[in-house]
Amino acid sequence: MRTAICSSSEPRTLQPEGQAASRWTCSVDYARGARACAPLGKPVTPEIVSRVLAHPKGGCKNVPAGARVVALINKVETLADREPARETAERLLREPAIESVVLATVRGDEPVLEVCTR
Repeated sequence: MRTAICSSSEPRTLQPEGQAASRWTCSVDYARGARACAPLGKPVTPEIVSRVLAHPKGGCKNVPAGARVVALINKVETLADREPARETAERLLREPAIESVVLATVRGDEPVLEVCTR
């Protein structure tokens, strides 16, 4: 079985929950197609992030048929980061294409903090 990693093509443009979208033009187009949108200057929410990552023209673009999709949510560096990360993971796991979600701090001593599954 093949595994596809589902991530944003421009991960630095996705801001933590409550921060304003600044350079999110490309991802906003994907979100509009999924009926979720964050206009520039508005907060990016777990709902919007999950729609962008799960969208077939967004994070799941070019995923081969039958592939296992594992989303990675990085920069979960504090306990305060975990709540929106978990909410995003819960929303992603409602999507049939997403098999699991990894909450991580890739540059940390122990990068994988949690693996969320259905």
